[in-house]
Amino acid sequence: MRLPGGIREPRTHHCHSNTTRTLTSATLNHICTCPVLGSHLQHDAVKDVLKHLVERLGLTDAAVTEALSVAPDGETIKADVRYTDIASGKTVILEVKTAFLTSDSSVNASARRGFDAAKSQLMAKERECREHPVIQGILNAPGNSTVFHPCVISASGGMGPHFVQFLRESYERAKVTGCWNMAAQPDIESTWNTRAASTYWDMRLSAAVAVTAADVQNRLIRRDETLNLRVMGSPTATPTSRRTRVALLNLHGGGRQLPVRGRCARELALLRFRC
Repeated sequence: MRLPGGIREPRTHHCHSNTTRTLTSATLNHICTCPVLGSHLQHDAVKDVLKHLVERLGLTDAAVTEALSVAPDGETIKADVRYTDIASGKTVILEVKTAFLTSDSSVNASARRGFDAAKSQLMAKERECREHPVIQGILNAPGNSTVFHPCVISASGGMGPHFVQFLRESYERAKVTGCWNMAAQPDIESTWNTRAASTYWDMRLSAAVAVTAADVQNRLIRRDETLNLRVMGSPTATPTSRRTRVALLNLHGGGRQLPVRGRCARELALLRFRC
């Protein structure tokens, strides 16, 4: 977004709860974390890849996503990925957390001043996962047989230290289970530079979050461009909220006018403009 010829500044951004805000070079990072179009999509993309990973590396026969886990006091949490480890018989919980190192809060915490600063941000997210009261209740229960792994990954694909260690151990296991060589798994599409499990799955994980984040940000920018278009016709003011305003939009080629409510008018205007 900071490349020449990118987003023009300042720009009007249409945020959640039908609000708008003006983004400048100092606040443009909000696009990276805006929840309007689903900031959870990056999280879900990594979660799905992780489920596939633990199954294909031979760590378990089947993994479950969004699995309800219960602490001794009755409190519950939905584990992003949960499975039974074949080698140890223990229950393994993987908790995915995405970190936006370019968010306003991260910038204020000097996340861009170097690798160590970025690493500290990822480690802070790992501690946040471990300190969840339900997770603590499960891990500290008498006779506990659950292993917990916080899987923290940045929106650009960088992974937290614990996540990296978990993957290293998983890849070593893959060498024993016969799942290290991707060429031996013809049902998984791999190329010459992803012949080893480590390069293949590292690529899948990083691409999952980076590509999804880029797609969401692109749709946010396009959405703002649509809503910021000038609408043909005179808006009809009403005493109610902006969401219920009526705009009159001339139909293409018909000469008629049709009342279109709210932001739909601007979206239709963009379609007409493109035609």
